[in-house]
Amino acid sequence: MRIDMHNHVFPKAYVARLATVGKGYAVTHDSEGDTIVTKDGARFLTITPPMADPDARLADMDRAGVDIQALSLSAPSVYFADPEDSLELAQLINDEEAAMCRRHPDRFVGLATVPLNHPDYALQELDRALGDLDMRGIILGSNIDGKRLDDEHFRPFFEEANRRKLLIFIHPMTPPSVEATSAYTLTPLVGFLFDTTLAAARLVFSGMCDELPDIRWVLGHLGGAVPYLWERLDSGYRAYPACRERISKPPSAYLRHFYYDTVSFHAPSLICAHQTVGAERMVLGSDYPHVIGDLPGAVTSVEGLSLAESEKEKILSGNARMLLGL
Repeated sequence: MRIDMHNHVFPKAYVARLATVGKGYAVTHDSEGDTIVTKDGARFLTITPPMADPDARLADMDRAGVDIQALSLSAPSVYFADPEDSLELAQLINDEEAAMCRRHPDRFVGLATVPLNHPDYALQELDRALGDLDMRGIILGSNIDGKRLDDEHFRPFFEEANRRKLLIFIHPMTPPSVEATSAYTLTPLVGFLFDTTLAAARLVFSGMCDELPDIRWVLGHLGGAVPYLWERLDSGYRAYPACRERISKPPSAYLRHFYYDTVSFHAPSLICAHQTVGAERMVLGSDYPHVIGDLPGAVTSVEGLSLAESEKEKILSGNARMLLGL
């Protein structure tokens, strides 16, 4: 079995609403006729047909040999809008995901979107999503309209998440105030990975992992640069008093308890992650159907690794089955 933990849906109604409630977002077409989303005039997202077409998605899954997908929205998510609009967008997305899951219960499960820019609304939608809609967890941005996840403003939400032993998939967002990534489409290529790395480091150094130990964290894109900065983060703990103020163990002791999806498709990178966290902490991801995603490559990149079949099974489905309650 193969379970894809990192893939995305973009309902047509959500895309249409971006142009009316999005701050700086616009929906237009490029020179090749593709529908694209721009942010402050720069290309941000290409809308591909399977983002809103379950039949096309299922056909692609069958061709790639993927049995189940955990559906989720991606950036720009809903945090850019006013609180009421954010809640409405989250409800729209979650209702669409839930409908897909009901129509194809053996192929899809859902990861809900919550409007964490308004924590009270986020708690309200979390309760609905996990209850009425039978979602298996949530997806959160690596920053919430510029605010970091360890901001005290969000603490009541994360306390409830800890109480529920919630599965939280951290997906990158545009790093705030980084103009250098607006050229060459560097925001998704580079900026996203920076922001995931920063989010993970702040979750650890802020003490959140100690204080809220029952949240189950999944990091997209192999955790950004986390596996490569593993020893540097531990060195910081040893060298800088500020890095020891809120935690009692080296960062690696906490980062070992995160899960890391395989959206990289680069064998040396996957091997580095495996040698750092082990097969027990890796899950299959494709970033499908983004133009930079690769559903068949997600599978073949894992199957091509020189690992024991039992380890490949954990990465391809075993860990995801446990996390999603399948």
